[in-house]
Amino acid sequence: MSRSLLTLFLTLTLIITLSLNAEELRDDLPVTSDHKTQAERPAFIPLSDVPEKAVETLNTLKEIARSLNDDPKVQEVHTALPAYTEAIQAYLDSDIYQHLDTLNTRKLQKIRYDWRIYQEKLKDWETLFNEQITLFDKRGKELESYSELWSATHINANKENAPEVIQNHIANVIIKTEELRNRVKKQYDLLLTDTNTITTMIAKIDEKITLLTKAEEALSNRLLHQDQPPLFEALQEEEFNTLEYFKSIYQNISDKSNEFKIYYQSNPGKKAIVTLSALLIGSFIGYFFWLYRQKRLFVKSISRQRKTFFFIKRPLSTFVLLIALVNVVVFNDQPQAVRDLILFIIFIPIMRIIQTIAAKEIIPYLYSYFALFFFDMVEKNALTEGLDERFFLMTIDIAMIALIIFYIKKHIHLAAGFSLLKSVIYKILPLIVLLLIGAILANIYGTVLLSSKITHGLFIAIHSSIIFYTLTIILSGYLIILLRRRIDLVSNLLDKYSEKIERNVTLFIKFIMVVWWFKILIRTLGFENKFNTFVDETLGLSWVVGTTTISVNSIVSFVVILLGTWVIARTVQIVLEVELFSRVKFSRGVPTAISTVSNYTIVISGILIALSSLGITTQQLALVFGALGVGIGFGLRNIIANFISGIIMVFERPIQIGDTIEVDNTMGKVIHIGTRASAIKTFDGSEVIVPNESFISSKIINWTLSDERRRKELNIKVAFDSEIETVLDIMKEVALAHPSVLKEPEPLATFQGFGDYYLEFRLYYWLADNLIVAQSDVAIGVYKRLKEADIATPMPIQELVMPKEGEQ
Repeated sequence: MSRSLLTLFLTLTLIITLSLNAEELRDDLPVTSDHKTQAERPAFIPLSDVPEKAVETLNTLKEIARSLNDDPKVQEVHTALPAYTEAIQAYLDSDIYQHLDTLNTRKLQKIRYDWRIYQEKLKDWETLFNEQITLFDKRGKELESYSELWSATHINANKENAPEVIQNHIANVIIKTEELRNRVKKQYDLLLTDTNTITTMIAKIDEKITLLTKAEEALSNRLLHQDQPPLFEALQEEEFNTLEYFKSIYQNISDKSNEFKIYYQSNPGKKAIVTLSALLIGSFIGYFFWLYRQKRLFVKSISRQRKTFFFIKRPLSTFVLLIALVNVVVFNDQPQAVRDLILFIIFIPIMRIIQTIAAKEIIPYLYSYFALFFFDMVEKNALTEGLDERFFLMTIDIAMIALIIFYIKKHIHLAAGFSLLKSVIYKILPLIVLLLIGAILANIYGTVLLSSKITHGLFIAIHSSIIFYTLTIILSGYLIILLRRRIDLVSNLLDKYSEKIERNVTLFIKFIMVVWWFKILIRTLGFENKFNTFVDETLGLSWVVGTTTISVNSIVSFVVILLGTWVIARTVQIVLEVELFSRVKFSRGVPTAISTVSNYTIVISGILIALSSLGITTQQLALVFGALGVGIGFGLRNIIANFISGIIMVFERPIQIGDTIEVDNTMGKVIHIGTRASAIKTFDGSEVIVPNESFISSKIINWTLSDERRRKELNIKVAFDSEIETVLDIMKEVALAHPSVLKEPEPLATFQGFGDYYLEFRLYYWLADNLIVAQSDVAIGVYKRLKEADIATPMPIQELVMPKEGEQ
């Protein structure tokens, strides 16, 4: 009994405490319509359901407790966090940040990369802790709802004078719930504390990275600054320390390898995208390689550039190169270490592909260049400065100059076989030699940073040019192959415009590659931020015209939108005409109406969007058009009339493209219905431009408005002694035998009557096309058959009267 009283006392104490806390919380909360009132408190559990619900709740509490057991990873991070943050703080307080102007670019980059590694680790921990906090938030809300529910149930049990066993059940559930809530609160506070520590450290690291980035930018601004003594003075003052130099290279490469691993491990979602892309690309390449081996790659006319398709023979190299492309696109925030490694790895598959299209004379020079590129990357990863670095850099420059001169002297470019490489030989290589000589002179003078920038920039420019040239060949080649496959021949659009699509898309691919190459070049030279700032400042220039502000950015947007509108309108029109209208049978004039309305809709919408990009509102447009309305009405009334007439023609459809019409004594076939005027091609080959207003206000004869069939007549005159039935049969048989003469209605041969010296016949027959030639053929056929049947052509009878003698 005493135990029951003690349990009841504890339960009441907990209930009173919860009630007081709830009142305090209610007083602190703003009064809103959503705030819980007494009537909105959670419902209690009926006394009859208490035993069953109590067991269920206790089991749920056990499950919640198990789910909130200390995660080994969280516990490990919690244990390691103090020492880790202490080490980071010591690194943050280092005196090195007071003398960043004394460090070279590579050391600044190494420090920044080290901070990236620390930051990625902390971000992983932050993600882990945030997941735990989210879980604890969810469980905390569940426990709060249980606490409120069982507290209300306990109050109801007291009111109902529930048995002691029931009240003990309720008290036990409340005690267990509050114990678990206290435990959750303690763990939750610990998680929040650790998360705050991690977030603070990440913010401090961001500050240091920003500081290092600014130091790199400041250093890059001092390219002409003599950062080391002249080479001859350095030879007297310094000593070679080659072993330490190569140790620094090894250390930096090792650090970058760790950075490479950490970067990819911290991006599992992007890794999944790359993996899926690899499967799709592998299947795509494998399929076309199988077609190539089966000699079924081309089923349509083979392109004149068939040699460029030989990369199909290198499926593995093509796969590696395309995956590298996907990797760069997906992992767009890659550190420089990852980019350098990718540039180095993909050169081997590039060489394998270039070997299939380049002359064999050029291959040794490409491998020699690759060797120099490798040594340049090695030199680029040195951390120490001194004579070793300067001589290594100078050796690379001299070797590159010798390679280029030997290449030009041997006229290797004549065996290149493609115009791009010849253009590079004649225009770019001499400039490269001059830049390399400048790099050597800068090295000797002591502006080593400038020398290093020139050398590394040239190698990156050449290397990325080779990569993008190869990618252009692959992407353009696959595009052309797809367009020439049998599966695409079902498309009228591709069948009719394949060459134009090939040319335009290939040009677009080349444009993208050139832009990408330029972006990589300015990033390598350290001018990316300056270039972006220059672009932003240029686009931000603006002028105020009246109440409208027009900026360079809005002008660029205006031009781009107009160009996009034109491309979309043209593409939609071609797709409708070639694909839809050729496959689906519409009523007469409907295709022209659909095409015209869609074109007007796209163009007008594009113009309105383009004008809105300039900051011009619809109200301003209405005012402008209202003010110009009178001037347009008088000065441009003919143009407006023709435009409105064109719209009327689209919907009323008095004429359509392909109709044979006669207007203003001009007869021909309609070949175009435009906004202002329409074009008619006459039967003598000339094209007549007729204003649209003439079709509305003038009399028009449309020979094919409702029916393209035309009745023709052939008049025949024969001699009096001819057989009438024979002539009629011949005329009808000749008409029926001609392929252009319609069988329905059937040709009709009639006898018209007697002339002065002939019998007259007339043949009626119908034609749907080939009107002039068919009419001539029928006439010739009837003549020949009459001649074969010995039916004579009538001759006029003339009587000659001779005068008598003596008559005048």
